[in-house]
Amino acid sequence: MHQNKSEYILAFSHSNYLLKCTGTEKAMREIAFQFQKNNIHYIQVFSFYNSYLSSKTSTYLGINIDDQFYGIVEWKNLQGVLNDIERKRNIKLNSIQIHHLLHHKLEKVEEFLKQVNVPIYFFVHDYYTVCKSITLIDSNGKNCGASFPCEKKCSNCSYYPAASVVLNSMLKFMDNLLIKIKRVIVPSENVKKNWGKLYPQYIEKIIVRPHLCLEGVYQRSPIINRNIRIGFAGAQLKTKGYDTWKRLCETILKNGSPYDLFYFGTGSEKLDNVNNISVNVLKGSNSMVEALREKEIDILLLWNPWLETYSYVYYEACQAGCFIITNKQSGNIYEETSFYNNGIILDGETALFNTVKDESTLRNIIQKYQENPTYSPEKSYPNTDISAFYEPLLEAHNEKNSVCIGYRNIVLTLIYLIKFKLRKGK
Repeated sequence: MHQNKSEYILAFSHSNYLLKCTGTEKAMREIAFQFQKNNIHYIQVFSFYNSYLSSKTSTYLGINIDDQFYGIVEWKNLQGVLNDIERKRNIKLNSIQIHHLLHHKLEKVEEFLKQVNVPIYFFVHDYYTVCKSITLIDSNGKNCGASFPCEKKCSNCSYYPAASVVLNSMLKFMDNLLIKIKRVIVPSENVKKNWGKLYPQYIEKIIVRPHLCLEGVYQRSPIINRNIRIGFAGAQLKTKGYDTWKRLCETILKNGSPYDLFYFGTGSEKLDNVNNISVNVLKGSNSMVEALREKEIDILLLWNPWLETYSYVYYEACQAGCFIITNKQSGNIYEETSFYNNGIILDGETALFNTVKDESTLRNIIQKYQENPTYSPEKSYPNTDISAFYEPLLEAHNEKNSVCIGYRNIVLTLIYLIKFKLRKGK
């Protein structure tokens, strides 16, 4: 499929995927690349959330065109700016993707969507459509499970008052757009099951499309006459299990257990006696896999305390032949580890600390796994199939005769360019 470059995709999300390296942004970068590879423009509209603008924040949006920052615009000028882009580039809107609605005014998004007559594809990257706490973790650190907020369940959660307001708006938004949304794209069967139960009216529209395709078998070096190497990879966030990782490191050091500890990522916190390996996926999609392989990590701790919808890190760890340690609340990590039998699933931190305390038993488990790994793909590549959310335009592009034209906010655009050291696209 190589269309002439007369079409574009308009994608709404909550953050600039050129700057962040977390899962949603990585997925968007890969999707944008596939469209551009097929000569289709990709225009991202992200919520310009900035504390300096306080209440005015939601009235501004950022725009990227084909991985180039374009500028900051006011919501009221969005259609005019798009009209100007269409006119200058002679392109026509093919479809709209909704990747995330955090920090967006839902009524503004709905009003915009109802004015366009193109397919709309809704992507589920986390559970913001279920609760304002996108990881379904309450203010007390408790996993709420995949269910809507309610007074009975959430009476002790400080998030509940705001969450109930957001939920009411979200339910109305999803109901009002049921006819216009053509498909819902989810990254795993786990999400289809959880999200589909809460939005049964969309169940027939859900398509499971994993972010990655994996193949081959990676042969790693076994543990021979050295300490077991345990690692933690990714963001230093409680929702990624980082607090548990810190407590595990403290326990290992306190007990004098013979382990070598490694952190992989861009986090700023440096723990005592932990080897810090800088890994930035913005500099290469395989950088995490390469780092884990180079350091021959035996175990990767994926102690995510919420229902992860996908987890790139899980699949990166598998490609390095890592043995996974996770818990029963980790969503897709739990499901995949159970399915492939490539790790152990524990009930809580006490079980984790006891498992690591018994080094000889754990070493035997790791050695047996490394001799006969059940899931260790040699390589991965982004899913190139975009058929679930793309159909070529049937009619020819027609020039608009009378349209309103909007413009970028020059001051905010320049401030943004300087702050993030970006180049302005044309």
